[in-house]
Amino acid sequence: MATPSRIGIETTNASGNKVIKSIYCHFDGYPSGVGKTLMENYQDREKVEALISLGDISFLMEEIIPTGPHSFASPQPGVTVAYHRDRGEGFIPQQINTSVSEFFRN
Repeated sequence: MATPSRIGIETTNASGNKVIKSIYCHFDGYPSGVGKTLMENYQDREKVEALISLGDISFLMEEIIPTGPHSFASPQPGVTVAYHRDRGEGFIPQQINTSVSEFFRN
């Protein structure tokens, strides 16, 4: 059974306005799942931005970039699985919300 969630980062768009960019994550979206993985492994802004650039993901792991064979059917241990990169599905770009309250409403 899945516990979907969204993973987001606050940033500034081309117009200089603050926005939230986020992606869908299908599994383990509870605080002790995705929340713990984010807190322990995604404190670097560049790493979070790289994660968001993958588009929607199946599940979040400690690393983003595989160092060996990696696919949806046979993921490398400890590496995030993305729908587009690892399953060959169409790319679903990050969702953009214009405020934190809009992010939580959606």
